[in-house]
Amino acid sequence: KVKFVGMTTKPLDYIGRSRILLYPSTVAHFPRPIIEALCVGTLPVASILPGIDEIIIDQFNGILFENGSLLSLLNAINSITTEKHNRLVKNGYKTYLDKFSEKNEDRIIDVVKRVMN
Repeated sequence: KVKFVGMTTKPLDYIGRSRILLYPSTVAHFPRPIIEALCVGTLPVASILPGIDEIIIDQFNGILFENGSLLSLLNAINSITTEKHNRLVKNGYKTYLDKFSEKNEDRIIDVVKRVMN
């Protein structure tokens, strides 16, 4: 079931209640919603783009699909089993703790500043 919510000031309310975060971005950038998904145990399914593919390791902590390919997106979604979902979410949360938790906040801010300049 897909629910389009539009703009919100509380994205974690929605991300945290979802089994997957579908992120079909077409432009490379810092993908904060993917990090939020990793944090709350939601499986990210995202386009293969620079920045995104540095956070998501396909089939380890999320699922990547070919940018602009509906067939690739459908295959990615259809590949999700309960066992696979649970394993990827567990690894995703470990990724969040290792790379994006408060202990790395200063490093993350430095990276974002460099990318934006």
